[in-house]
Amino acid sequence: MAEKKRLSLCMVTFNDEKDLPYCLQNMKHFVDEIIIADIGSTDRTVDIAEQAGADVYCTKWNKDFSEAKNLCLEKANGKWILFLQPNEIISAEQLIKLNILLDDPNTEGYLLYIDRRSENYRISSPVESLRLFRNRKEYRYKYKAFECIPDICLANNIKDSGIRIIHKTDADLSYKIQLLNSLLQEDLNDHPEDSYLQYIYGIELLNRRMFKESIEYFQKALKNMENLDNLSKMNSLSSLFVPHLYKCLGWSLTSLQQYSNAKEVLEEGVKKYPFYTDLLVLKGDVERRLKQYESAVRSLEKCLMMKEQLNFLVPIPEIDVSVILEILGDVHEQLFNYQKALNCYQKSYEVNNADNKLLYKIAGLTKITGKDNILEEFFKETTGKKDIEKMLILMEIFYQYHDYSKVLVCLKSLESLVRITEQTKSIRISCLIMLGKREEAEFELSTLNKNSSFYGQILL
Repeated sequence: MAEKKRLSLCMVTFNDEKDLPYCLQNMKHFVDEIIIADIGSTDRTVDIAEQAGADVYCTKWNKDFSEAKNLCLEKANGKWILFLQPNEIISAEQLIKLNILLDDPNTEGYLLYIDRRSENYRISSPVESLRLFRNRKEYRYKYKAFECIPDICLANNIKDSGIRIIHKTDADLSYKIQLLNSLLQEDLNDHPEDSYLQYIYGIELLNRRMFKESIEYFQKALKNMENLDNLSKMNSLSSLFVPHLYKCLGWSLTSLQQYSNAKEVLEEGVKKYPFYTDLLVLKGDVERRLKQYESAVRSLEKCLMMKEQLNFLVPIPEIDVSVILEILGDVHEQLFNYQKALNCYQKSYEVNNADNKLLYKIAGLTKITGKDNILEEFFKETTGKKDIEKMLILMEIFYQYHDYSKVLVCLKSLESLVRITEQTKSIRISCLIMLGKREEAEFELSTLNKNSSFYGQILL
């Protein structure tokens, strides 16, 4: 009998010679064995895997990803299984957390969320994030594509790992999506009443912005679950994908501006899954669109209060707190609560200072509330950090608010970082004119190219 190891890394490969070496190098010191099911590679994938010490099992491709993954499970000797794709890695800092996770005796599996930096436009199911779980004979994958382990006991004992997988975008992404959708259609033909498959197909339609069609499949999935007997229904509602199903249905209805229907669906979802804060965010956003501002404030503030409360019965929230704060700020603006709106935008910007549109919102409210000191702080911080992009935004804001002295200071800092152009000269001249500094303006004008379009504008 093979010695029971601690952690087995499993993966399915097909012509992955480009990405596989980096993945295996990244992982080999953190796992006890590597199990690979190769489904017909014609490049050096198998040789690379074997040279890295992996146990490679070449198998016929029967258009069934579950079959290939289950082969890995049959061959793995680890107490725990970690599934990765050849184009995925985990940072060394986060890999250190693995040993702690594996020591928890009360957990059957962990969610490792996938960071698809170049594919953020695509919605995916949280089921795909179940990558780390105990090696048990009863845990086997189902379905040809978008495969999952449909065991209810496992779903009830899943926790968030706090680990994110870095996913490198596939060069042939469109082909792989086409293949997965083709296999998904075969699964649907074989199991037309399967709620999970209907939900997954709804997501694929949603990704194609076919909102009306996606709603049809999401509603079928919910209806089929409602037709289950009470015991099965209770268990199924605790499974991983159902809270996300409510979210996607609410999303599709909102996209078609069916706000009343969306609110009804989201309220039902919140009632069943009160700790899944994404549902509360969408509900608050729908209430904002329906101009039910007081209800929107309650939903969003409740969501913010719950953000720090971990709950392992629902997927990890995907909607960032900065987004929630921005929506709440907009609601307070509609209620003329300008100070509260400003506070929300400021907090949102603290969380996500890459969102430059928040600067414009903050600037507008500083004028309404008389909080000019806030822009002063942004001004000092930006010039101190020499952030060119934000300096340009602040220049535009100060110009709009006729604060020409600060535009000139921004311009001076900007020109110390980039070359002086006809455009920056024209901005300086305009500010000097508006400040009544005629002699300085005339001198600057004399240095401007008379054939420049800016020269004519300044004369006007």
